[in-house]
Amino acid sequence: MSASDPTPSVLRRKTAAGQQQHQARSVTVAKAMRLSIAKVGLDVFDMAIQAIGLLVEDRSQEACIDMMDAANLLVLLDGPQGRVGAAMIDAELVGGLIQQQTMGRVVPSAGAMTVTDAAMCAPLLDALFDKASAAVEDEADRLLLRGFTFGARSEEPRLVGMALENAEYRVIRLTLDLAKGVRQGDLVLFLPVLPMHDPDGGGLDGSDEEGEAEGTSRSMTDVVMHLEAELMVQLCH
Repeated sequence: MSASDPTPSVLRRKTAAGQQQHQARSVTVAKAMRLSIAKVGLDVFDMAIQAIGLLVEDRSQEACIDMMDAANLLVLLDGPQGRVGAAMIDAELVGGLIQQQTMGRVVPSAGAMTVTDAAMCAPLLDALFDKASAAVEDEADRLLLRGFTFGARSEEPRLVGMALENAEYRVIRLTLDLAKGVRQGDLVLFLPVLPMHDPDGGGLDGSDEEGEAEGTSRSMTDVVMHLEAELMVQLCH
């Protein structure tokens, strides 16, 4: 084949075009989250929820803790095999979800958050992980998302930091629009990055596929019960 033969360059262009088309069709974590949050809004809350912004990045445990704001709702996520993640939900989003579930409509106002408010946000997180983990195509992405559910509310970032034990986390920030512009805010997920192979080189086995391993798993109750908390009591007046 002569140097002037255009066949190699033509093949390279066709190959590159095919790869770009496949990447455009493939369902990544970002695309799965964007599609799933819209379905969660309609199926779970009977409300329009749209991701108008989305960012996925890896951050260290310390950087994740620095991102957390006590003014927002902080939630610990219970994952498979004792893995612990976290979520931070903007107060505007929390208020909108509460209003939709209690009044059937969303109005532009905010209020203080309670444990009950946190529990009413649980369906959003549970359904989002369920739908997004089923939508992604890459097995590593599926393992990252699969099995996480609402665990418990945390009142301050310090307690969340004590529960997050991994060195690195996948941070997924969704800027959400509720009820076609009535409220907007961020939902930030902190998920432990899961290596494809364990330290012994055996890789991930079926225990992650089926659920938590017997005798080695930690429930969210175990995590919360081992966290240190200060209790102020007035004995007399």
